[in-house]
Amino acid sequence: LGWIKMIILYMRVKGLEEKAVIESASDVQYIRIFQPNTIVTEEPRYGWFDATLFRLHKLVDPYLPSHYHSVDVRLLGAAMVADAKGKLQEREDHGSQQDVAKLTYEDYVSVAGKAFQDSLKANKDEL
Repeated sequence: LGWIKMIILYMRVKGLEEKAVIESASDVQYIRIFQPNTIVTEEPRYGWFDATLFRLHKLVDPYLPSHYHSVDVRLLGAAMVADAKGKLQEREDHGSQQDVAKLTYEDYVSVAGKAFQDSLKANKDEL
C-alpha cells in the first residue's frame, strides 16, 4: 500500500467519520470536533517510539504551523471542559441550525490556555 497512500486513506476515513457524526447528530445543537495532532503525556506509555516522538515534538513544535503542534493531554482536557462549560453557559438557541466547530491547537490555547497555565503553576507549587 505504501506510506503516502496509507496517509491519504487515513485522512479520507477521518473526513468520512466527521461527516457521519455531523449527519447522524442532526438533533444535537453543538458538535465539537477536537483535532489534536499528537497527544503528549507526561510519561511515554508505548515504548521507545513514543518517547522519541515526544522529544522530537519539543524540538520541532516552535518551527511548525500551530495546526501541527503536539498537544499536552492536560491542555486538551482543559480545552474540552472549558469549551463545554462555555457552550452550556451560552444556552443560545440557534433554532434548528447546528453549531459545528473543528478545534485545533490554537483553539485549545485560546479556550483554556490561561486556566491551564494557572493550574500547572498551582500543581507545581503543591509539589
